[in-house]
Formats: sequence, structure tokens, C-alpha cells
Amino acid sequence: MVSGGDVTDYIQPEEEDSVPAANEVHHPPSIDESLAAAEHQSTVDRYLGKSCFVIMPFGKKIHPFTNEEIDFDEIYERLIEPVLKGIFEEDRYKRADSATDSGLIHSEMIEDIISSDVAIVDITSGNPNVLYELGVRHAAKRSGTVVIKRAGDQIPFNIGGIRAFEYPTDLNSTEFDEFVRMLTLSVRSGLDGGHVDSLVHGLHRGLNVTRRPRVIARRETFVYRWKEDFECEPAREFCIVTGDIGDISDVDAWVNPENTAMQMGRFYDNSVSATIRYYGAKRDPKGFVKEDFIANALKRAMANHAVVQPGTVLVTRSGALLQTNGVKRILHVAAQYGEPSKGYMTVRNASGCVSNCLRTLDSLNQRRIDRVKDSVEFDSVMIPLFGIRNPDKIPEQVARELVEAAVLHFEKHPSSLIDRVYFSAYTDVDKSLCEQAFKSQGLQRFAIEPQRRTRDRRRKRRMHEFLKKAAKAGVLPPKQGDAE
Repeated sequence: MVSGGDVTDYIQPEEEDSVPAANEVHHPPSIDESLAAAEHQSTVDRYLGKSCFVIMPFGKKIHPFTNEEIDFDEIYERLIEPVLKGIFEEDRYKRADSATDSGLIHSEMIEDIISSDVAIVDITSGNPNVLYELGVRHAAKRSGTVVIKRAGDQIPFNIGGIRAFEYPTDLNSTEFDEFVRMLTLSVRSGLDGGHVDSLVHGLHRGLNVTRRPRVIARRETFVYRWKEDFECEPAREFCIVTGDIGDISDVDAWVNPENTAMQMGRFYDNSVSATIRYYGAKRDPKGFVKEDFIANALKRAMANHAVVQPGTVLVTRSGALLQTNGVKRILHVAAQYGEPSKGYMTVRNASGCVSNCLRTLDSLNQRRIDRVKDSVEFDSVMIPLFGIRNPDKIPEQVARELVEAAVLHFEKHPSSLIDRVYFSAYTDVDKSLCEQAFKSQGLQRFAIEPQRRTRDRRRKRRMHEFLKKAAKAGVLPPKQGDAE
């Protein structure tokens, strides 16, 4: 697109001899090329959101024992980076920055060492910084560490039990391709969470080193759309809303991931259920509960049943949350089941819980529309990331299943009047999981909204639906300025 100046400034004149030569004819890709491209895309999709951190010396270094000059930048660019490009997204792999060469081991790098799904460590020449960082990695992660070294280099005695893959001293040798193949397989194996490759965790089974998630205090809404919907209004949006759910306002319905007995959490428990119960109750000026609105409504909805089937959704009013947060309904979904002495565990079909909640909300909207033709009562819903903290679940996989279930619902029901789905992110880990899950569905960030969302968009959506239904019925309201 031309943004100024004469158009001819941007047009390249054709040359008289611009007819392509015979050897310049573009042929369609061969079957092998097509298969290779498909395999590459499949690999990237499989490891979407995964990350890799490369620990190695920088620049040209003199080997302390052989006095040979080694170009570590060339090793990275020719041996390591091509492997990473074939497995990871562009922004999901990085190399330790040059500050580490001067001995500065800073907090961001420690974070990368600990949090990356895979680390590639080049121990060639026994660089002390590299060995230190390898120790940090082995203490933090039971698997996902790939150690490499230059052919002929000795492994230090203290880590002699580590398996290290050797790359050739001559990068033009025939052993080059074999090393790339082995490195690719090793990285994939690390991502798949296979064998224990840490000496520390190999000796101390059950050792668990984790970073406490950081609570996000600030309420922000990160709005995502598909790229083709960036210029569309209205458009369906998927959002990440940060902060405590007690601060979330202007969302019509909240999902409460409850157990199959529909027993809400105690008032001061650290759970979504307890938060909804407490803030939905009538409280005296000192904060003590006087009337347990939502829990009592849920008991009535259960009638005489002790339990419900997994995935069942029961709808109650929101009690005091209607006045304080603008919440109109609570969707209690049976997303957990309990066992004596085992506690509560997320049901296998967590994605089905999301689908059932959205279908229930669609049904409520339809009943509302049948009564009042120009009104939509529920156009937004908030879904917590339930199930990501279960020890037997992979958080990335759970988050992806929840988001995918929401996306699939709207693919099956494109006429749904729900125009916004919020996923709550209480911590930085929750937010990262949401971002990865959104990216896996092809969603891209569209906007960031401040603490309170205005209702202009909601009014616009209602008017759009009303006009569409009126046009279909052949009855349109008078235009502004027309005589009555």
C-alpha cells in the first residue's frame, strides 16, 4: 500500500529481457519436499509453546588444553540453530546472552535455565560459567537437558556419568549430518519428558524444585481475535483477564468448577468456588456472612440428588455479585470428583465441561430472545483455568483443551450470541498458559483494555442482532430523523 508520493515511484519498470530463462522456471514442489514441509509443520504444532535455552561460550575462544581457536558462534549458527528452527517457534528459543561470558549470571538467565522445557549445554573446553549453569539446570529439572561437546574433548571427572553428544571438529565433515540428526532426536525426546537425564534427580528420586507463581495484582484484559476479524465489528473475542476474580466486573456469567456433589468451598478457602460463595453472600458491615445466597440456591437446584454426573451444569443467580460485579448468573459445572483420603481431582473430560457451560448459556440466551426480541441477556462468560494444578495433569495440555473447547463451540454454533469468552489468569503462570493456548488456536492479540470495560461494545452487539432479526422479519425501525 502506497502511503504518499507519486505511485510511479514504487513501480519497477519492466526490462526488455525480463522473460525468465529456461532454468528459472518454477516447478511445483516434489512429493519429498511436500512431505518434509508437512512434517516440519506437524513438529512445530506438536511442540507449540515449548521453549529451549542454549548454554554455551560466545565468540572465538582458545581451548585451554589444545590451544586451538574455536568459533562457538559458528557452531551455534551451523549446528544448533537449524535444529531449533525445525522444532520451535521463532520466539521460543534463545541463547544465553554475552553477559555470561564476563561472569555475570543474572536473574533473567537463571529464570531461563530453570523454566525452559529443554536446555542445550555445550561443555566444550570446560567453561566454568557453562558448568555452573549446567549444575543449576540439573538441580531444577529432572529431564530435558541435552549435553554436547566437541569431538575429542574430555568430560570433567565430576560429571563423568553424563551422556554428551559429540559434534565434529570439522564442520564440513560427513559426520555433520549425523550430529544434527542425533541432536534433533535428543531435543524431541527431552520435550516428550522421557528418561531422567539429571545426575541430581537420578540420585534423589522425587526431588521437586519449582518456582512459586507470581500473583498478578493488576486487573487487565488482553483481547484476542483471529487475524481476519481485526477489522470486523462486532467480532467474537477471546480474552485473558488478570488479577483476582473478585475484581472482575461486567462479565455476565461466571463458571464455577465445582465437584460432583456440588458442595461449594468454605468461605475462606483458596478456591474459585469459595470466592464466588463469599462475595455472592449477604454480609454485615464487619464482613461476616448473614445469608449464603449462592450456596443455598445451589442446594435447591440439586433437589434431592446427592451427586450429579461429571460435566453437569446447574445455573443459579449470583447473589450480591450482581450489584458488586455485574454478574447475572453462576454456571456451576461438575468438573471435579472426590475420593476418600485422595482429595478432589479434575474429571477426564474437562473440555466437555467448557462445552456444556457454553451450550447452557446459549440456551439461556435463546429463552430470553423468545420472550424479548431485541435483547440479549448473556453475551460474555468467564472461565477459570481449572485442572492445571492437578499433579497428574500437564498444565499446557489442560489449558489448550479448555481454550480449544471454547473455540470449537463457536465453530459448531456460529450464531451464538456470546461474543466474549474470558479466561481468568490469577498468576503469571496462568497468563503464560493462556497465551500459549490462544496461540495454538491461531488467535492474535488485538487490544489491551484497562480495568473497567465499558458497555458500548455490548450495546453495539445487541443493536446489531436486533437489526438483523428485524431485517429478516421485514420490519425495520425508522431511521434517525425520519418523521414518526
